[in-house]
Amino acid sequence: MLLRNIPRAFSKKIVIVLVTLFMGVMFLELRALSRNQQASSPPALHLYENKDPVVSRNPNHDPDHCNNLPHIRHPRGIQILRDPKEKPIKIFHWEQTNWPGSIDWKKESLTLCPIPLDLQPFFDRYRISKIQNPTIKWETGYAPCFFWSYQDRVGTCNTKKYGNLDFVITFNYTEFNTADVVYMNNLFLLRHPEPPYYDVQLLPPRTSQQSWVSHFHSESVAYYPHVAIPGFIRQFDLTMGSPPQLMDDPHPPYRISDELVQELANVAPSYPLDKTPENYMGFLVSNCSPLNDRNKIMNELVDKIGAHSYGICYHNKDFPEGMDKNGPNWEEDKKKVLSKYPFSLAAENSNCLGYVTEKFYDVLAIGAIPVYMGASDVVDYVPEGSYIDSRDFKSTEALVEYIKKVDRSQFYKWKDIVKKDPSRFCKKCKESVSDYGCSILENVNFI
Repeated sequence: MLLRNIPRAFSKKIVIVLVTLFMGVMFLELRALSRNQQASSPPALHLYENKDPVVSRNPNHDPDHCNNLPHIRHPRGIQILRDPKEKPIKIFHWEQTNWPGSIDWKKESLTLCPIPLDLQPFFDRYRISKIQNPTIKWETGYAPCFFWSYQDRVGTCNTKKYGNLDFVITFNYTEFNTADVVYMNNLFLLRHPEPPYYDVQLLPPRTSQQSWVSHFHSESVAYYPHVAIPGFIRQFDLTMGSPPQLMDDPHPPYRISDELVQELANVAPSYPLDKTPENYMGFLVSNCSPLNDRNKIMNELVDKIGAHSYGICYHNKDFPEGMDKNGPNWEEDKKKVLSKYPFSLAAENSNCLGYVTEKFYDVLAIGAIPVYMGASDVVDYVPEGSYIDSRDFKSTEALVEYIKKVDRSQFYKWKDIVKKDPSRFCKKCKESVSDYGCSILENVNFI
């Protein structure tokens, strides 16, 4: 009786509302049921075990993996299908900046240069993943000329197999498709936090007539573990650089020339050997996130021997007035500041085989005695008897006591030996070929 008094139009609205509410409740119930079913679903059945170590072990979490590297060699080298004298070998230098965040991309995007469309996916990926600014956009087929601001370089190398060979190294992306070799030395850019731990989309496209060459140097593989992953390395026809056990063409991380050997051998002790030092040690370290115990030993040397720290890490001493550790002459200023101490810390950022850098040689250059932390095979890269190895001491206290009592003259005996025979400076710190273009040409096979 009551419903009969309700206008027909209004009753239809009530029905629509009730149906809508009913459907909403049913939707929520079904979604909840689906979630419960998913939560209670049995785990997926793995028919076979994936034994790839990259799947089960994250190399970014294992700083010691750099001392257990695979021994990978490439028997194929660089194959070129033409006569060796037909034309110069064209090497395309695939290089991008390590610090894209420091570039004014709005300014650089005002000047664009053409690119092959084969490279469009790379530049799209670079813009999205490295520049990370949605307002930065480039027309299809163009990219900032910033990417190839270097001039082409030509040269000739006297190779063992073919005699004199000419080459041209180009940074011009329009020359990419006609290059014989793609040389990549900026492998840091590829690092990625998830498997396969390098960004595949930041590699160039692979063409059938081109060979790939990688050159990893100057940095520790502990920070860039993808460089040692077999699946990554096998993409290259030739690997150059360090660590030596990983490379087809091994080079030391820091190049030592014959001229530098003589220069270091003639540097006088930084502090008179017949005087007791007032301040034993100074150092300058500004990477405070090492992958070894460098922070610990720095802190304890500051505490137990009063070491002067001029860098960001454990800073307790400023540069003298008139010197700027961030200025254009900071390398020379650093040498002047540290040359008044008899000892200096030469500590790498990781303890990796073959990773002996300028940190050691910079201490020799000022005439001080290196207190070393780093590669266990450091003896192969430096003069015998020229340093104190921190691993030889059970504690920093024992190291400090040794520093205070040791006869410092013994750490300079190597100089007379090396002056007579420069080859005695080291076993593995030199390289016969200094130009990477010539290193590549030595590994070319014409078919």
